[in-house]
Amino acid sequence: MRLRMVSAAGALLVVSVMVTGCGDRHDAGPVPQRAPRASQEVRALTLPLDAFALQLPDLTRVQNAEDALTRTCMARQHLRWPGIHRDPHGSPDQWPNRYRYGLIEPEVARRFGYHPLPDPEADRRSVQYHARQASLSSRQRLAAYGRDGEGGCRAEAVRHLLAGVPHPDWELLNRTSTETYRRAGRTKAVTHALREWSTCMRQHGFAYADPSAAGDDRHWNTTTPTEPEIRTALTDVACKHRSGLVDVWRETESALQRQAVDAHPDAFHALERAKTRYMSNVRTALARPGGQPAPAPCAAAAPAGGCGVTTRPAQTSSPGREATRQSPPPL
Repeated sequence: MRLRMVSAAGALLVVSVMVTGCGDRHDAGPVPQRAPRASQEVRALTLPLDAFALQLPDLTRVQNAEDALTRTCMARQHLRWPGIHRDPHGSPDQWPNRYRYGLIEPEVARRFGYHPLPDPEADRRSVQYHARQASLSSRQRLAAYGRDGEGGCRAEAVRHLLAGVPHPDWELLNRTSTETYRRAGRTKAVTHALREWSTCMRQHGFAYADPSAAGDDRHWNTTTPTEPEIRTALTDVACKHRSGLVDVWRETESALQRQAVDAHPDAFHALERAKTRYMSNVRTALARPGGQPAPAPCAAAAPAGGCGVTTRPAQTSSPGREATRQSPPPL
């Protein structure tokens, strides 16, 4: 699978409606190598809207809290719920803007070209998830997911975490992230930097109009990175640094995002309050001895969608990277 820049609309991970009976990433086998640590440039690559969205470490904590609450609910019925160990900081995807403007790290380019980074943490979770699902007895499965697969202890855990979470306009967050990415790419400053990048690439023998075209080259659709891909990727990164493209794009988009927040102060404040309350519920669930929850905000037998909020706060993802993980991880 190639690593590539895609349209903002195609890569945004939008609001996830409550789904019970699903788990972590399912589609990856063992990967023998680890991704490089995120560079300082990646760690510093932040945008104003990041503060309003759930990032991958947040979602990992959500899953851990759901497991803790499910385990307690199952224990009331004298049943086990096997846990899955999830490290909130174990995935290379924990940095939300790592690929927003394409490939920017020389070490990543040298080792992986435009291919997705290996994620042993996600692969390990997948193995544990499948092992758990295979081990469940019919009684455990019924207690966990209910007769329709959308209830039971998993639904109770979700309702507990969503207790008191407001109902803001999550689509505003996703729309704004999409729009500011696109608008920034059309500004005079960014188009000038893109021309500088393209000129730099031509000087080294690579004819691409923009980083999207380089990363999306059909020749990179190989099992492992090829030598031409590596050379192209390294030149791509070097030309981004030479042209200042990433800095210009980030600064331009940051300004547009701040303007958007200032234009809708009440809506973004509501988004902030919803995320704060949701993650407070998560921390409370994880802090209780053994993950012991307070009484569920509504009966475990209540139908999905029939008790308060049934939608998680939103997660946005980089428009510059093909989505290789679920959106957000289902429950």
